[in-house]
Amino acid sequence: MKISTHVLVGFCVASSASLALGLSYMHMVFSGALSAVMNWAIDKLGHKGFRRSPFMHSPFGLTILCVVLFISLYVALELIGLNCGSFLIATFFPTYLGVLSHLLLDAFTANGIYLRYPISKKRTSVLKARYDNPWLNALAIITFLTLFVFVLGLRMGILNLFDH
Repeated sequence: MKISTHVLVGFCVASSASLALGLSYMHMVFSGALSAVMNWAIDKLGHKGFRRSPFMHSPFGLTILCVVLFISLYVALELIGLNCGSFLIATFFPTYLGVLSHLLLDAFTANGIYLRYPISKKRTSVLKARYDNPWLNALAIITFLTLFVFVLGLRMGILNLFDH
């Protein structure tokens, strides 16, 4: 998928997960923004020419990346005197889901993802579409923006599915 699709979908997934978990709007913004930045970095750092690097396009690699990033953030914030441990713990899971959305989207492209890395470098692809397919990118953006607006509407009380 295109980098703009990864960034927007990552933001929507992480923000929606934060809201669905009942976290604050500050958690929503932080996890959404961090996920967007990480999705951008995965695309920029995770390619060698036009080939995807196995580490940055595998569940194993992205899990390591997220854990290392959050530990680094925690240590850095503690060193400057900010006690944000509980805030970071709360935002880890939504951010992690937003980062994993990168793999979900890339699984629909012809190059696929490395689902079993480091055990195997075999790629897995659900759909053999080009990464820049405008219809697939638009569908992903519309789907996840709709999810985000729906969850936000539920959270804000604008949508009430259980009121008769």
